[in-house]
Amino acid sequence: MLNKVLKRNILTAYLISVPLGLFTILFVYAMPVIITDEGLPTILMVATYGWASLGLFLSFLASLWYGSKKAHGRLLKGKNLLSASFKFSLTINTLIWLTFIIVVIINKLYMNYELSFIRDNPDSGLFNLIYVIVLPLIAFITSVIGTTFTIGLLISYIFDKNIKKIKF
Repeated sequence: MLNKVLKRNILTAYLISVPLGLFTILFVYAMPVIITDEGLPTILMVATYGWASLGLFLSFLASLWYGSKKAHGRLLKGKNLLSASFKFSLTINTLIWLTFIIVVIINKLYMNYELSFIRDNPDSGLFNLIYVIVLPLIAFITSVIGTTFTIGLLISYIFDKNIKKIKF
């Protein structure tokens, strides 16, 4: 019976998170157009982070399953909602942003256009490090904090309700 609740909780996480995650990615790509009313910044974002965003979304689908299992397990152990929400958000965001950074680094190494700038101008190496790692780390921290107190808390609450239905 508990396995059925876990499956229901994972499905719930997918039904709530996937549309919101897809909307968030599309909104971030549309932000330059909304702000500047021009499409060139969006084209540059897609050229720079296109493959990484695809990796982020695909890893998001896989990490939702894993994060849901972790949150479900924490709630079964009697942990509070905020703890389960934090674990859910931290697990998912760690996996997706790590995937994002790895894909960006691989893409930059494969394309080899950034490496020539690093050799020619030592100052651009620091800029590339900020560009590749620091900005996604800021997004990671923001995502963990934001989703812990919003969508993660909602999903953990629904998980907890489903678990309590079975226990009583």
